[in-house]
Amino acid sequence: MNIIMELEDTFDISIPLDRLASVETAGDLSKLINDLRTRA
Repeated sequence: MNIIMELEDTFDISIPLDRLASVETAGDLSKLINDLRTRA
């Protein structure tokens, strides 16, 4: 959970837990972060 909080602070986003549940790889996480950044 600390990693997620650090990512949220670094990229100035909020990662919903329901979206995080589908993340299985680093690539999935990267896609999620990019998606959240473009919608912000």
